Amino acid sequence: MVPFLIYLVLQLGLNCWVHYFVIRKLPIGFGRTLTCIGIWVIPLLGASFALAELPRRPRTPLWQTPEKLPSGFISEKNLPVDAYSEIVFAGSKPYSIRDNFKYRNGLPILDWQHFQLWLNGVDDLHVRQEAILFAQRAWLFALKQTIGPHCYLYESEQAFVLATLEPNVIVASAQFIVKTRKNIARILPDVACFPDKFKSILLVFDDEAGYQRYSSIFSHTNEGRVQSSGMFIAQDCCPHFITKQDDLLLVEPIITHELTHSALAWLDIPLWLNEGLAVTLERRLHSRYLTRKLNAEELLDDLRNFWDEWQIQEFWSGTSFHRNDEGTKLSYELAHILVENLAHQLQEFLRFIHAANKQDGGAKAAKEILSLDLGAMICQLIDVNVTGEWSPQVAVPN
Repeated sequence: MVPFLIYLVLQLGLNCWVHYFVIRKLPIGFGRTLTCIGIWVIPLLGASFALAELPRRPRTPLWQTPEKLPSGFISEKNLPVDAYSEIVFAGSKPYSIRDNFKYRNGLPILDWQHFQLWLNGVDDLHVRQEAILFAQRAWLFALKQTIGPHCYLYESEQAFVLATLEPNVIVASAQFIVKTRKNIARILPDVACFPDKFKSILLVFDDEAGYQRYSSIFSHTNEGRVQSSGMFIAQDCCPHFITKQDDLLLVEPIITHELTHSALAWLDIPLWLNEGLAVTLERRLHSRYLTRKLNAEELLDDLRNFWDEWQIQEFWSGTSFHRNDEGTKLSYELAHILVENLAHQLQEFLRFIHAANKQDGGAKAAKEILSLDLGAMICQLIDVNVTGEWSPQVAVPN
């Protein structure tokens, strides 16, 4: 009798454990429901089959770069030593890539400001576009060589991906970028902009240490999330976004978030609007993979208790997004709620995005286009008394 009870306890524990991961990892649908039923109906086998259905974390390849990679991969074995040392175009002064690398934290970073000065002397638009792509490719190739032979560089028509993932996963990531760019452009027509010949650049680092090693280079000049899993780096001539290896279902929302920043980089909009749009698209396109830690009532209480007439000015200026307390999370949540409500009248909202200026927190554009006061709307959304002190009060410094 005792062995049988032990067996039942172990079986129950195994089923509960597998059931938890199935609910967490698999998207909502018939397949997930069937898998959950199988766990409890078929002893042992049901749990085994369910484990086989779970998505696997990509395995970091430790082998050397193979002799032949699929089309699109760039390998030093197939290139001369000086392949990316200099940009040479007919009618333009050559530009030395090799002489303009700076090393930060042991990683090569091209002096993009110096490159921009050279680029300003190039009149032909086609040559300018090709020069930018060449410089980006050269920098990524140098970064690949620094990271090591287990790192791959892949180039498609719309993306560069540098990662230590397996080649087929890298290709899938590039395809996901193309799909996401189309979705962002569809949801934000005439607002999201990916210029002609512009390729999105994704760097995927092995772990937190590698991610911090790179992101810390730009921590003083770029806006990232505290303890973030992703960051968009709006660098001259080479905007790119970075993340780290994780469950791919978690990485995809991060890519969507950072791609949205990339698509909005040409606009001088307030940070709250930029982040609100990024979070909204992230959740709209990947809601099945995201879990909310707070229910709506708890979140409303947290927002009401945190924000007041003084704190809200940090929100309008953007400084609250860089706090080291709960204010950071609540800034993203408030921005998301505000954007969701402003977007109910889509055409007017798109016009507002075009006109919103970070110097006044978007206040003028809101009054002229949406006929509303942003401060009053915040008060209504979190259910506090409406006062003029909640509206953006001062210009945001450059």
